[in-house]
Amino acid sequence: MFILRDYSKIQLISIPEGKFNGTIDTGNEILSSDSYDIFISKLDLHGNFLWTKQMGGNAGDSGEDISVDSQGNIIVIGDFSGTADFDPSANTYQLTSKNSRINQFILKLNEQGNFRWARQVSTIMTTPLNIAVDSHGDIYSAGGFFQSFEIASGNETYNLSSQGANGYIWKLNASGQLEWIQQIDNVFENSLPGIKIEIDNEDTLYIASSFDETIDFNLGTGAYNLTSYGQSDTFLGMLDRQGNLQEVKQIGGNDSDILTSLALGNRGEVYLIGGFKNTTDFDPGDDTFTLTSPDGMSIFVTKLQPANNTPISVDFNLNKTAYRVSQTLTITSGNVSDRDGISDLSHIDFYLRYGDGTLIDLSDVTDFTPSNSDNRQGFFNYNLDLSALVLTEGNYSLWATIYDRNGMASEVFEQNFIIGEIPNFDPAALSFALNADSYLDTDTLSLDSGEVKEFED
Repeated sequence: MFILRDYSKIQLISIPEGKFNGTIDTGNEILSSDSYDIFISKLDLHGNFLWTKQMGGNAGDSGEDISVDSQGNIIVIGDFSGTADFDPSANTYQLTSKNSRINQFILKLNEQGNFRWARQVSTIMTTPLNIAVDSHGDIYSAGGFFQSFEIASGNETYNLSSQGANGYIWKLNASGQLEWIQQIDNVFENSLPGIKIEIDNEDTLYIASSFDETIDFNLGTGAYNLTSYGQSDTFLGMLDRQGNLQEVKQIGGNDSDILTSLALGNRGEVYLIGGFKNTTDFDPGDDTFTLTSPDGMSIFVTKLQPANNTPISVDFNLNKTAYRVSQTLTITSGNVSDRDGISDLSHIDFYLRYGDGTLIDLSDVTDFTPSNSDNRQGFFNYNLDLSALVLTEGNYSLWATIYDRNGMASEVFEQNFIIGEIPNFDPAALSFALNADSYLDTDTLSLDSGEVKEFED
């Protein structure tokens, strides 16, 4: 049974086993089918019936996974064969499986369960399908395939091929158009749970599965190979929204390790569940944490703390390089960057450094504006009233260090400036016009519209 709680709408959406045959009572409606059909039931938080939708055709159809985007739209992925109608209304939207095989579908319904669109994937599948939706409504799926994989998007068809069992990851936009597809070679052929996929609050994509021999993570601009310690190991990979590999971790031992489930905590924790034989090291870092199975395959549950990557940087420009003691030092659109996302940042700690090396702690910045294009980048503003400090003429510098919510700090960024006695009248430009182009020796030369511009305070 797949049950998904949509907290924003305070409702429950479920696909019990993804399919039914014969007659089923969904709580307020009775459905019937001569073959296995898909149904989706929606209940409120108290378990009260809201609606049920049925999709299917003349052969076996099954829902495998379900997700809900920020607008309440429902995305379902699963299998079908023959010809199936994916519009639950009186209208029809049919897909027909290719090559007499079981094919896969991706279906999107709105919050009321009305049809939006459906897409088809043709492949010989060896593992279940998994799906996730990011904050932009983009859709990601991961799984395994054997020999061939085909997905149609608009007028284009994209194909993958392999000699054995390989993995795939693809991304559709909110309209169902393919944006990219990636292949992972040598996903463990007997890893029946397939590739698991989750997305965190910063839209980082997590994938996890089992693999044997050497697995090739040639994803986007990143490439990284892992080799199993025993018959099979477990990997955990992190990708950005463009499909570029950010990081890979490995868990394994001297025998078989099989991953069955992946989940993320609200603070970036990663939970893995699976099975292992003999002795396995569950610490993917430089340290070790080993468990030994007493007999045969044992179950493991492991929790990995968030990466807590050091904030990448803080940098800025000052509005001037020289100031009077009565002026205000200003930073507009300073830049911050954090691998874990801007929401992971806590504050920027500012210090004023005197020429003799003395440091004075200044007020902090705690408000950051995320970039529209990358939630790991952001901006900030800062004002420092120099008149509130005891300053004399000389050389100074403004130091800044950024901290995340776990106390990790970036390197210090520094900008130099000067405090000096700048005259109150400091002309930057002088201009005027003569009253004539030529004169006699009896004429009077005079200036019209003379203008003096002063440097900005």
